[in-house]
Amino acid sequence: MFSRIRAEMGIRKNAPLIPQRAVTEIQGRYLVAVVNPDGKVSIKPVKVGERFGELWVVEGLQVGEKVVAEGTQKVRQDMVVSPKPFVRRPQQSPGRPRNPRQGRKRT
Repeated sequence: MFSRIRAEMGIRKNAPLIPQRAVTEIQGRYLVAVVNPDGKVSIKPVKVGERFGELWVVEGLQVGEKVVAEGTQKVRQDMVVSPKPFVRRPQQSPGRPRNPRQGRKRT
């Protein structure tokens, strides 16, 4: 028999929550691209914690730091970017196609 247990070990106040898509896993390490006030990107290692839907609690970031959530594979260290606010997409229910025409048979 197998079961999965989730226990709350503590509460971290003001913990940074970032979109899962902003976190890149490379060889067991989790990395996040952070944009400084000058618009330069720096890649920071982070430790991931609890997950709340598409948002992850991370350690290694300061509250208020801007992270890259779109185009994470394109950015490089010291690259200059012009950040825009992240717009969260509405969640899709499992098993339901994104496009209403998707899954229809053509006749």
